[in-house]
Amino acid sequence: MEFKPYHKSFEHLHIGCEKPRAYFIPYHSEQAALSGDRDRSEHFINLCGDWDFKFYQTFEDVPADLASARTDMKLKVPKCWQTELGKGFDVPLYSNLFYPFPLDPPHVPQDNPTGHYRRTVKLDKKPQKKYYINFEGVSSCFYLFINGSFAAYSQVSHCTSEIDITEYAIDGENTIDVLVVKWCDGSYLEDQDMFRLSGIFREVYILERDENHIADIYIKYSLSADLDSAALSADIAADGDISVNYKLIAPNGEIISDGGSLPERIADPVLWSSESPELYTLLVSCGSEVIPFKIGFKRVEIRGNIAYFNNKPIKLYGINRHDSDPDTGYYATVEHMKRDLEIIKQGNCNTVRTSHYPNDPRFLDLCSEYGIMVVDEADIETHGMGFEYRDTWDWMRWSKLSTDDEWEPAYVDRAERLFERDKNASCVIMWSLGNESGCGKNHRAMRNYIKSRDPEAIVHYENAHLEFKAVPIGENYSDISDVESRMYASLEYTEEYCKNKNAKKPFFFCEFCCSMSTGDIHAHCDMFRNYPQLFGGCFWELTDHGVDIGGGRFRYGGDFGDFPNNSICCVDGVVFPDRRLRPGYYDMKKAYQPFEAEYSDGSVKIFNRRYFESLGDLEIEWSVEVNGGVVLSGKIDDTDIPARSARSYKLFDDAPLSDCCYLNLFFKLKKDCKWASAGYELGYEQFDLSCEREHLPLAGGKLEFIDGSRFVEITAGDIKYVFDKPYGRISSASVGGKELLSAPTSVEIWMAHGYNQLSAAEDRKSAAMQAVSQQTYDAVIEPEVDALTIRCHVAIGGPAVVPVISGELIYRFYGDGSATLGFKGKLRELLREMNMRLPRFGFRFTLNEGFERMDYFGKGPVEAYPDRHRSQRYGRFTPTVDENFVPYIRPIENGAHYGSRYGAVESREYGMIFAPVGKESFLFNASHYTPHMLESTAHNDELVPDKRTYVYLDYQFDVRGGRGYYETVELERKWDFEPIEFTVAFKPYKGEIDPFEFADTVR
Repeated sequence: MEFKPYHKSFEHLHIGCEKPRAYFIPYHSEQAALSGDRDRSEHFINLCGDWDFKFYQTFEDVPADLASARTDMKLKVPKCWQTELGKGFDVPLYSNLFYPFPLDPPHVPQDNPTGHYRRTVKLDKKPQKKYYINFEGVSSCFYLFINGSFAAYSQVSHCTSEIDITEYAIDGENTIDVLVVKWCDGSYLEDQDMFRLSGIFREVYILERDENHIADIYIKYSLSADLDSAALSADIAADGDISVNYKLIAPNGEIISDGGSLPERIADPVLWSSESPELYTLLVSCGSEVIPFKIGFKRVEIRGNIAYFNNKPIKLYGINRHDSDPDTGYYATVEHMKRDLEIIKQGNCNTVRTSHYPNDPRFLDLCSEYGIMVVDEADIETHGMGFEYRDTWDWMRWSKLSTDDEWEPAYVDRAERLFERDKNASCVIMWSLGNESGCGKNHRAMRNYIKSRDPEAIVHYENAHLEFKAVPIGENYSDISDVESRMYASLEYTEEYCKNKNAKKPFFFCEFCCSMSTGDIHAHCDMFRNYPQLFGGCFWELTDHGVDIGGGRFRYGGDFGDFPNNSICCVDGVVFPDRRLRPGYYDMKKAYQPFEAEYSDGSVKIFNRRYFESLGDLEIEWSVEVNGGVVLSGKIDDTDIPARSARSYKLFDDAPLSDCCYLNLFFKLKKDCKWASAGYELGYEQFDLSCEREHLPLAGGKLEFIDGSRFVEITAGDIKYVFDKPYGRISSASVGGKELLSAPTSVEIWMAHGYNQLSAAEDRKSAAMQAVSQQTYDAVIEPEVDALTIRCHVAIGGPAVVPVISGELIYRFYGDGSATLGFKGKLRELLREMNMRLPRFGFRFTLNEGFERMDYFGKGPVEAYPDRHRSQRYGRFTPTVDENFVPYIRPIENGAHYGSRYGAVESREYGMIFAPVGKESFLFNASHYTPHMLESTAHNDELVPDKRTYVYLDYQFDVRGGRGYYETVELERKWDFEPIEFTVAFKPYKGEIDPFEFADTVR
């Protein structure tokens, strides 16, 4: 069993493989074909399941006589072998930027892990039949042996390889041996931002074909200018002499034609769109085979600098999606794909970019059914070519492979495999030449191939823009892409482009608003809607990439000793690896919702943002809430508002008079659909109907205090405080003798920084902000009638540096048992000059064990921050402290609620309530963790919760950002921390308290 090491040279990309063809499965009957389930086809032999397996640390250890080589374990196929943790294989390696091997193309490491797969399959081999084995995804390359004979070699991890094994197969038991090599020359073109995994990760099957059969078919159609007729044709490549019958079935089941040719004209075709994914079925019969295709009639075109879909200037509200499963790696089952599409559709997305490679072909079939437009991307990224050394970046080197003649066949091969496999997929609207590979003539060759097959195709490539086309290669490659594509461009840059009369192409964000934080997504979508030449964009990205080490414990880059790695950059999705929703999902969903509303005098005007369909599939449930309770409600059923139109509805004559009154509109599905059940809330709108806030007088009461040498004891009824004068803080707060505090009050300026704030965190650590303490210079006691004020001049700073803040803490105690804590101060001058802002500013109260119930009126129920709150509504919410916690894989700041009018934390009998003074709202949070506990813990599952409850009352946070990795929003949009003037009222209590009355009381 001898074979050449083809994986070490790009001279041979595929040996013994068939030409790339359209994805299809032949069935034995029309009924089976209409099921769409390929496992029901008698021509389909599924080879998935347990395979015998042997792992070799290096390809050089593979025995020459592979047929007699022993395997020593079972391995599931499909699956990536690195996800079988603890079995002696090489480990998962996550890299965003760097090649995991020496940068020496086309050479790969001598130590090259290799997996030997083996299984037997019993074939009832028939005369006048041919047998083709299909590998839909293998990383990075494989050698195929049938019954001891070398049959094929192939690479391109995410594309199908098909091999005719008829001459090797026998009637009866057949032995299939597959050698999968971790790295090959093609790995230089697969430097994508993902875990680097290996193995047979998509399905493997054998197709039994008639001797004379359809080898390939390209279904083409054209629509008239006014879209009222369609012409349909099929280009067939045959293996032998064949006779073909076509049956065309309309979306409603009506048979349009059935015969030896396709209809020359289809009148009034039902059009496909993401809003109404109507599909025709074409059954192509040839011999014993029936091959089904789904056809969605659509037109995507560019007129000037505006993109049109079915004659409408639509917007793409998209998301980037990797194939990623925490248990199987790259393998995604059909149920996994459906779940992803449900999440995507429920999040109001209409587009997916298959970053950064072709997805499973069945995913595209599902996108066509669910109504998702697809930017279909070639399996190319050479990101690491730009690094000669890890900390250096060279633009010319980035384009090295893209400009190298020797690599052109490999580039074109990947374009061919992308296009030919997916050319009949109704959902595809753009063909992408890959990602982050510099730019060069090899990309032009890719474009030329696609255009030769479909002159009307829209080709996308992000790096084909001005900054990249001139500097590294000196040639103008702007013609490569039909759209002007950017990732993480600033809003200012985008607006400048839109106003530039020389801008000739639609502008598309292939990536924007990295979901490490999502602070900018609403600003982006507002801009999309303001400029017709903005085609929209794709949010980065759908899912966190994490490897499950057991029990839902996820790990990221570096956790397996992998080098090089990019650490936590892979946990940047809007859902967790197990598809639980992250807070960023709600930001995306709200920004993308296909409707908006205006309110005036008891009426609402609903605008339909859709381009083709009415809002008739939705009902609008409305309610008026006063102090968090519903006082009026109703439902709007007649929602048949045409696309791009508006309609007004009268809800009530007079709104209730209240200083805390909100109108909520909830848009819900009337009926079940493919991706959600009836009643699913697609979005909401909220309007503040509050009248001027009524302030209540402070209730009287007797206040007593004892000023001791160190402590001041303050008593009002059954409420008692103890103030620690040297430290300038409250050390005790009790009611009825029950102590509520387990630690003194404190100022809090540190936070567990978000993933794209890490560089800011390092700057702040240089000012010792993470280790501050309070220096109290004095404590001045000012008695009043039924009140007591204590003023402390303080400085807040860390070791080895001067204090970062100085000012005055002001405590005031009242006869009703309530108190206030305030601060007036300023930031150190040098920090202002360095434009270094505080992470946050607020107060922390540490409550004893047992305080688990939160009660707040503010933005919720999901966390909300100053630059990331528009997805959340004002309301009264009562989660537990644990329910309020967001389990980010790497713990970061979480759980705060912007715009809170009050916040309370309660045990079974006792509670403490807080409210802002002289300010409409604050940020309220309660947690079992401090910022340092979060920051010092690498993984959420390693957190050990404190039994105590930490209550955080924040004046403000610095922005979470969202433009891109490690990048925050523009400086002028950041919070200016100066001057700081912030006061909160608080009160311990037993039993119940009216929180709105407390918040409205003047102090």
